[in-house]
Amino acid sequence: MIRSARITHIKPGMLEAYRDAHDRIPQEVVDAMAACGFTEFEIFYDPKSGALFSFVEYEDEEKQKHLADYPCSHAWWKLMTQYLVCKNENDERAESAPLERIYSFRKK
Repeated sequence: MIRSARITHIKPGMLEAYRDAHDRIPQEVVDAMAACGFTEFEIFYDPKSGALFSFVEYEDEEKQKHLADYPCSHAWWKLMTQYLVCKNENDERAESAPLERIYSFRKK
């Protein structure tokens, strides 16, 4: 399994709408993630900075890249730009950056 994390930022005043959108995530998006080998995806919020920390686990680096082949993924990413900070107003995806892993513990 491959595990990674990213950081992005919520636009001011958009947290509840962002939460609501995730409460109603389309099943086709969930199915696409599963088909591309995603086994876990979690999002954490830091109210002091407005940062969102995403943790994801997936089976295979190449397989997970195929999520971009699904039209529902592009529609979801575009929807998220309403709530998340983007580099440019017309971007298809929110601005995000990978996080460096410093430490990891897993019980074997």
